[in-house]
Amino acid sequence: MSRQDYIEELRIALQGKMQQSQINEQLRYYDNYIMEEARKGRSEQQVMEALGSPRLIAKTLIDTADSCEDTMEEELYQSQKLVKKSNWKRKLLIWALVVLIVVLVAKIVAFLLPIVIPVVLIFLVVSTILKQKQ
Repeated sequence: MSRQDYIEELRIALQGKMQQSQINEQLRYYDNYIMEEARKGRSEQQVMEALGSPRLIAKTLIDTADSCEDTMEEELYQSQKLVKKSNWKRKLLIWALVVLIVVLVAKIVAFLLPIVIPVVLIFLVVSTILKQKQ
């Protein structure tokens, strides 16, 4: 089997089971690997025999890609859970701040009301008296 036949068999075994960009990357890798090893003095045939069946390589690559996808999906799920937890904490913090602000405003009003009401009444009485004199 020639190097091109080996790579073609690998391509056929991977087709439809991985993304095309991943397939292209793997094909380039194995093609380059075979050529590099041949430059070191081994025949292409020896290198391909050492690699083993292209179908076995394809199965390994597919299984590895699937497990990586599963791991990535699990990591995504865990990060979404973490975001939901932090959103819950954020909402609790916002509600606590709102309650704190309402309590502070109520305390300020309760403190100022006994002072403001007499001042306003005095102002109204004085302004009414001044209008009657004119």
